[in-house]
Amino acid sequence: MSQKILVLGATRGHDFAPLRSVLAGGAEEIIETDVETCLADKAPAGNWFPDLCLVAQQWSDEFSAETVIGLLNRFPLARMLCVHGPWCEADGRTRDIWPAGTRVSVAHCASRIQQELESIRGVSRSPVLPLTASRGELFAAQLNLPGPNLHGTRVCIVSPDRAWAELLGAAVHDCGGSVVNDPEYAMSVVFDLDPPGSTRLQQLRALQARFPQCRILRVTSWPCDASHHALEDSPLISRLAPLSMLLAALCDSEAIQPK
Repeated sequence: MSQKILVLGATRGHDFAPLRSVLAGGAEEIIETDVETCLADKAPAGNWFPDLCLVAQQWSDEFSAETVIGLLNRFPLARMLCVHGPWCEADGRTRDIWPAGTRVSVAHCASRIQQELESIRGVSRSPVLPLTASRGELFAAQLNLPGPNLHGTRVCIVSPDRAWAELLGAAVHDCGGSVVNDPEYAMSVVFDLDPPGSTRLQQLRALQARFPQCRILRVTSWPCDASHHALEDSPLISRLAPLSMLLAALCDSEAIQPK
């Protein structure tokens, strides 16, 4: 049985492309409308009520506290997520209009939406957090997600950030994978695009040309930067996304043997 998803707000801009991609790839029943219409009507369409409500927020304070409370009261049995754009990244520290447990960046909304749908189906691997969950509880829940099975997967991490590379390498080892220093012997390459600039993009293109057998995953703190979308054939993952999201992307890598 497919889940019912209600999408509120404007999702047509470039910043919300990841959300549109998630919605286009699923088999769920989806209705899109605006917040004002939703609050004014008894239901989006007759007796149709959502299992999951996604609210697209483009800028800080786009929705008032009264509107948020109205939506939470309007659909008390539905899971609620505020999928916010890049201009709202600091809202969790500077504003508390949306409960912390409902906020997720559009750059890494795919894994969170999948997690919510799994909880609705009753097959979630992690506990369902209430609206009153603190930031500490949210972090602990993300940290304790079981990692994928990376047994036999060889990963090369290309990053100027040594501490981050060591952290990711330890996570790969914990999941059964191994880290190699030479991309020639890797199945997947994690390429850190930070710090942003033409130099890193040139290095990435050179790496792709030299090692076409590798699947490359791009990681950046600025996933909405238009220059990063010049190489659409390789996945782009936010550096601020849960580590489990990057590990899951590695799990999808094809097992290509080096020459």
